[in-house]
Amino acid sequence: MERVTIELTPGRDAATAWKGINWPARERLVRRIQERIFRATQRGRWKVVKNLQKLLARSESAKLLAIRRVTQENTGKTTPGIDGKVYLTPEARWKWSQEEKFCLKGYHPLPAKRGYVLKPSGGKRPLGIPVMKDRAMEAIVKMSLEPEFEVKFEPNSYRFRPGFARAVPAGTPSSRSGIASRGRKGGKVARLF
Repeated sequence: MERVTIELTPGRDAATAWKGINWPARERLVRRIQERIFRATQRGRWKVVKNLQKLLARSESAKLLAIRRVTQENTGKTTPGIDGKVYLTPEARWKWSQEEKFCLKGYHPLPAKRGYVLKPSGGKRPLGIPVMKDRAMEAIVKMSLEPEFEVKFEPNSYRFRPGFARAVPAGTPSSRSGIASRGRKGGKVARLF
């Protein structure tokens, strides 16, 4: 297994340490463990699945990718939770990744900050805004659970799955373009209408 480490040397500050992370290597490590979880789930090796999920949840790469996701990629990256903390600079992200413990054992999330969003009808809909650490923990858990449940999905469910296009593939019964194109060609679907 490829080993990726980052150490803060005396001549290197936190901003360059965060920017110097080899993200493709970190993603490859996480992806490799996810593939192993997927294969173990297919084979029904549940003890191996559990151990691999723990390995992924405790890995430094998963922690750094989760921090990057919630502090750089998400649209809510500037919205603080009840603790008022946001990590907008590379220095802040690096310090947070080194100081904070992301351990699932005995973890209890903080209460969500309550906000309200206007509905088209004029009313208000409640919205819970978790703190950054809870968002990162959620991303770590998602990384470790997703491969197990990907095996259990129906083969024809295409919407809202990671790694799949949002649209239904052409030629499937629920695809309008597929029905229309087969109907013009005189397929069996045209006889149903």
